Formats: sequence, structure tokens, C-alpha cells
Amino acid sequence: MAVSRRANTSGLEQLMEQGLENERGRVLVNEKMETNLPGIYAIGDLVHGAGLAHVASEEGEVAADNAMGHAAKMDYRVVPNPVYTFPEISFVGLTEAKAKEEHGEVRVERFPWAANGKAVGSAHSEGFTKVILGKYNEIVGAHIIGPDATNLITEYSLAMRNELTGDEIIGTKLLGRSTRIPPSVRGCARQSWQRRGVRFIFRQSSQHGQDSTQEYPAKGGG
Repeated sequence: MAVSRRANTSGLEQLMEQGLENERGRVLVNEKMETNLPGIYAIGDLVHGAGLAHVASEEGEVAADNAMGHAAKMDYRVVPNPVYTFPEISFVGLTEAKAKEEHGEVRVERFPWAANGKAVGSAHSEGFTKVILGKYNEIVGAHIIGPDATNLITEYSLAMRNELTGDEIIGTKLLGRSTRIPPSVRGCARQSWQRRGVRFIFRQSSQHGQDSTQEYPAKGGG
């Protein structure tokens, strides 16, 4: 069963009387988190957004900076979105469909966790990392499914905030160490850099003790 929620505007009656703009109870703000009333800011569940704690924290910092006279803008494009299921799911930026709609020419690269040593060794190889790159190899979106995905996605969020390309991620050698699962981040970027089909062939043991060999194509564009 899923239920919705609404903003709690109790105590804001005087601001509403002064013309505080809202839409179905949600206060409208600009990229500075400022309302239509100068000097009045709103964040979190009171405004339209993802409704996530870490998003509200970022909105609060942006609002505070602007209230103190500094220039700050809220960039929802790089906000990571976690889904605490089993396995975990996380994403940042655009979906594949939205990226194609906005950018036209995009490449999609996937890296199966079954090709990562630590993932296999820890018996958590059922997952993958997917990255969407634009015309100039810039990262426009990323998706991860697997254990600890909600933490791993922050590496893409950081890369997007700093406008790193796939080539620059490849140059970050720290992400290439096989002692950690994040090499899947670098693996996706390397596939786009090679610009040719890469196939991962590995052996898995089933719950009945039988080995099976599987082949996963990892070509760009789909």
C-alpha cells in the first residue's frame, strides 16, 4: 500500500495572506530556494522536490548561503536518488529515455558486477552499473543496482557536479582497484572510451552446485 503526503503549512497563514505563492500547498521557490516574498526561503517537504533528507539538507545550505548574501543555486541534476530495497537501487541525473529526448545522441554503457572480483568473492554479483554519456562523453545519468548502490552512486554525483567526462574518470586510477566494487564505475567509462563491443564471460555456481558459463555483451547504445 502506498500513500502520499502533503506539506505542513501550519503557522504560515500571515505569509499566505501576503501572497506567498504555492501550488497545492507546496511553496514555490526559485533555484536560490527563495520564495516570491524577498528574503523568505523555504526548503524540504514544504517545497516541490524529491522529499529526501539529504536533499533538504542541501536546500537548507543553499538557502542559508543566499540569506547571508552569498550566491548559491540548488542543482537537482546531481542529487543522488536512493531506493532502499534488496538489492539496493540508486540513480542520478537523467534516465535513458529522458537523455535521448534532451540530448538526442547518447551512449549507454553497462558493467555487470559479475565481472568484478570483490562482488563475486562476496557473493553479491547480481547487479550492474549503467552510465549514460552525451555527445561529448559527458555523464548525463547513471544507475546502479546491487549491494551498497546507494553509497556508490555518490561517485557519479561528484563526477557530474564537477563536469567530469568518461575519459577523466578513466584517468582516476583510484577507481580501478579491484579491491572495491566501484571499479564498475570506471568500467562503464572505459567501455565508452574503447568504443567497441566488450564481452564479459564468467562462470557462476548455482545453488545446486552446478557451474554455468554466461556471456554478457556490453556494447554502447543500449
